[in-house]
Amino acid sequence: MNLITITRPAYEQLIQACLDQFPNEACGVLACFAQDHEYETISEVLAIRNAAGMPVNSYKFDPSDWVTAMYKIKRNRLTIAGFFHSHPASPAVPSASDVQQWTGGMQICSWIVSLTQPDAPVVRTYRPVVSSAGALMFTEVSIHIV
Repeated sequence: MNLITITRPAYEQLIQACLDQFPNEACGVLACFAQDHEYETISEVLAIRNAAGMPVNSYKFDPSDWVTAMYKIKRNRLTIAGFFHSHPASPAVPSASDVQQWTGGMQICSWIVSLTQPDAPVVRTYRPVVSSAGALMFTEVSIHIV
């Protein structure tokens, strides 16, 4: 999948969730309805409190918020389509720690919101892939806003 679709309200909610936590990193889950294991349009943004010890440059899902988000996803018959976090002071590209700590599997996209210019956030999406050498890396996926 080289293109992922998100509703405009969800896209705006994603950016606002990240701005609300600035200058700390924000994090959370993006969800959609799925049919026959094919992702449809992302329509839900579930912000999760950042429980990292140093939230200015790292993130870790708050366990109770994570459980609450999962219950909401299951209750509403949604599917996780992505995880998001912000980079308050760096570009919207996966950092070495983003790659090293990735636990989202190979079907879920990583969304990164750069807030180096908070009045003009940059949103990029990446899909994990395994290189020919067997290393995990991320390839950019185009975003379509509807």
